[in-house]
Amino acid sequence: MKITFFTNETANNQIDELQKINSEENELWKPENINEKIDILKNKLINCSDINIVEYNKKRVIFEYLKHLNNNGKDKLKASKEAAQLIFLESIPHKSYLIRKWVKYWLKYNTLPLSLRGKHQKIFRLVDDEDIVNKCHT
Repeated sequence: MKITFFTNETANNQIDELQKINSEENELWKPENINEKIDILKNKLINCSDINIVEYNKKRVIFEYLKHLNNNGKDKLKASKEAAQLIFLESIPHKSYLIRKWVKYWLKYNTLPLSLRGKHQKIFRLVDDEDIVNKCHT
């Protein structure tokens, strides 16, 4: 009987948590919120003298995606494909996924996600270092 009680309580907690996440997600996709974000993004694109081309392209593709998205937040796949074709030279399916990921992050935090490109640790083996090899041979 205790196991059933524990399981029901855990399940209820998980359901409550999922409902909270779902309500936050629905809040992001309300038309008035999206229109506000479009206006903010449009102003940032107009005054874009201090951003690099990669950041500009990401913001521009988010802007195009939100413009193509219909009012109830449907047709996300179609909107991301159209935005990718407009902005990027190579419109591959992975770009559509990235666009939806960037848009979700933009709507939630009003900024682009940090890029981890080139941030991996570079490892050098001691055997490849000439000084250490010379010390080992002497």
